[in-house]
Amino acid sequence: MENRIEREKLEVEGLRGSNKADARRKNIIYVVGGILVIGVVFGLGFMIGWFANQRGVNQGQQGGNLCPTSSPTAQSTYSTKPATTQSTNSATPEQSTTAPPATTQPATKQPTTPPATTLPPITFPPCSITPAPLLVISLNGFRWDYLNRGQTPNISAFASKGTQADYMKPVFPTQTLPNLYSILTGLYPVSHGIVADNFYDPNFQETFDFKGVNGTQEKWWGGEPIWVTANKNNITTASYFWPGDQANFQGYHPNYRFPPNMPQLITMTFDQVQLAGARYGPTSNEVNQEIKNIDNAIGAITQGLKQRNAEHCVNVIITSDHGKYIDVDKNQVVNQGAFGGILVNGGNATEVVSKIKGRSSKFTVFKKEDLPFRFHYRNNTRIPDVIVVMVDGYLVRRIYDANYTACGLATSGWDNLEKDMRTIFMASGPGFHSSKKIKPFLNIQLYNVMTKLLGIKPAKNNGVLGSLRAMLRNPGVATPQAPSQPGPVCRIPADTALFEDRARCSSCVCPYCRSVVKANLTLYNQALNMTTQEESAAQMMNFPWGIPEYRVSLDTCILYQNHYITSYSNTYRVPWFVGYEITTKEASGFLKRNDCFRRDLRLSIASQASNCTSYSRSGYDRGHMAPNGDMNFDAEAQANTYLLSNIAPQIHNFNAGPWLNLESLTRTWAKKYGSVYVLSGSLVLGDRNKIWSDPSYWIHGAIDTVVLPTHFYKIFVKCQTTKKMADSKNEKAIDPCQGKIDVISFVLPHLNSRKPQGQLTDVYLLDHTTSIRDIEALSGINFFPNLPSQVQDEIEVPVASEMWAK
Repeated sequence: MENRIEREKLEVEGLRGSNKADARRKNIIYVVGGILVIGVVFGLGFMIGWFANQRGVNQGQQGGNLCPTSSPTAQSTYSTKPATTQSTNSATPEQSTTAPPATTQPATKQPTTPPATTLPPITFPPCSITPAPLLVISLNGFRWDYLNRGQTPNISAFASKGTQADYMKPVFPTQTLPNLYSILTGLYPVSHGIVADNFYDPNFQETFDFKGVNGTQEKWWGGEPIWVTANKNNITTASYFWPGDQANFQGYHPNYRFPPNMPQLITMTFDQVQLAGARYGPTSNEVNQEIKNIDNAIGAITQGLKQRNAEHCVNVIITSDHGKYIDVDKNQVVNQGAFGGILVNGGNATEVVSKIKGRSSKFTVFKKEDLPFRFHYRNNTRIPDVIVVMVDGYLVRRIYDANYTACGLATSGWDNLEKDMRTIFMASGPGFHSSKKIKPFLNIQLYNVMTKLLGIKPAKNNGVLGSLRAMLRNPGVATPQAPSQPGPVCRIPADTALFEDRARCSSCVCPYCRSVVKANLTLYNQALNMTTQEESAAQMMNFPWGIPEYRVSLDTCILYQNHYITSYSNTYRVPWFVGYEITTKEASGFLKRNDCFRRDLRLSIASQASNCTSYSRSGYDRGHMAPNGDMNFDAEAQANTYLLSNIAPQIHNFNAGPWLNLESLTRTWAKKYGSVYVLSGSLVLGDRNKIWSDPSYWIHGAIDTVVLPTHFYKIFVKCQTTKKMADSKNEKAIDPCQGKIDVISFVLPHLNSRKPQGQLTDVYLLDHTTSIRDIEALSGINFFPNLPSQVQDEIEVPVASEMWAK
């Protein structure tokens, strides 16, 4: 767990370098093709140049103002020092370059022949070097659905020959600099430090502006981009206007300086589609023309490789930073930017959020520590205290002006779950499978793919190669999962006197237990005294992939019940995880709720168990991890969900709101899909020393009693086929899904609200989806210890982009 959390909190490191960004940006104002220099030490190389017509250049030279008709008062500037509450993240460098020429929409159907190019001679046979050269191209602002417009025959032909994802998901915020830098470092913005296109650093008391000197200063850039990793391994690299390429990282930078020192790794970006989208909108003829222009440039590159007999000798990756959304100009906005940040100096972030939240359905607002975990946007001082996330098509502006409208037809920065923020991924070459379709993935995974292709060891990063191994011809052996250990089992005491002493406890059955249920408690307690064979059967039924294990040292007990299994924290006296399977038949049970809470006789009264008095008049509900509603098909199963070892304290509005909604979804999905496996649990996030010194973390304010979890999680697992399982659960195979597994998981902040953010239920829950791998990092648990490492990576790394059908 420490290694995984360390990845999340990598310190911001950066580079020094000369201030060349502005000069080069001015010299290369409007490139609609690209200049590609690719080669290896044996002399393979070529240069393909293709520039815009004079009309486009002239338009670009008019300057960076994309809003010529806007009034001066409508333009928002950014101060280098925040006020008491200051908005950040409002400007984007993609709005400061040239606009494309106005054209009509082309109707190209077949790959076009690129302009004639004089190619340098080949002095050595191609394909003679290992590893193969790697070319990484970003088509900035290229939405995933631009491929469906009939303007990209060359790009489509390239994709069909190699590996292609349905789409690639950008990191949050979906802006250019954070995403391009994440692609080449494998890090979330919170880890590499480029948290937005523009941002304020309270430690430096400066604002980052890529177009200025910041672009080359050491202090801003963290992590290790791919060209540094390659340089450390004596691989020559070249870069064409990729963020960070003008800085010296630990003395390294792209080191191509013309032949004979030819590059083996090239990174380059094209921004023509992005600029056209920002000015004219993603559905405009101008964007279609730039899509065609970029397609011709890609055609020139692939044709150049073919003419050198190097088409199958060079690995080429084509991707993008993010998509674009349309029609922000028609909406009234309240502050410039697709997401906003407020720095609260000397104020109260909770108070700021409470004043803003619910004022409009067009945004959600969070303290940064309450942001959905899938954003990975918390642990960095450059991230403001309060984050405002707009719905697509709306912007946030610092000062309200009823007459203000945005002039650009498209921008970026919204939630990375939005479909219009999705972008492209395709790759071809000797390292990739041919005609291969892969599932969508997050762009931080690409760094490990690139290091694998180059045969070099990756730096620490947030990505996992395992999730993309399927695209590679020679992925090598899957990296083993971090070691984990099973927890000890706590059982009914073998000492009869000790057992009877626990059973006679007068306060061990909580008030309001109905007499008809109380009369059967002896029978229900006897059901907890299971043989090893019964425990094995319960494991096979509820955890066919193995009972979760621990990657960190935790004081826990595994508690077996016939119908669910618990890992109980002796330290915090709440369930760490609870798991079970629920079938269609079981989800249709109708037993009456019995409300007979009782202490678990398998736990020591003094050192382990939570008691009725722990919850009495505490102001908290007794929240089930295995809900009684999922077990009301059997009296014993339902009665044993009222064991306090299955309970965690929950705020009433949370228990009756988001948590109840997830419980209802459990039964809905079980009925639809035949059966689902469910894991639920508590999370206590924060500095351990603070937790053990701050009474606010504990029920009744009494430290070392029952902790108040900061978050709760649920993981759902189903087979990809709805084929009916064996009627007897004990007849199931070790892997009932035959390796074909679907998952969706949630981490919910423990908040006092039935309807946080005023959102619809499914919208709120989808906001808080996260990856299983993130829950493992937060909890220290390995949830699927018996699955092969490769399968664990495939199901644990992705974040669901949509809810399962009901």
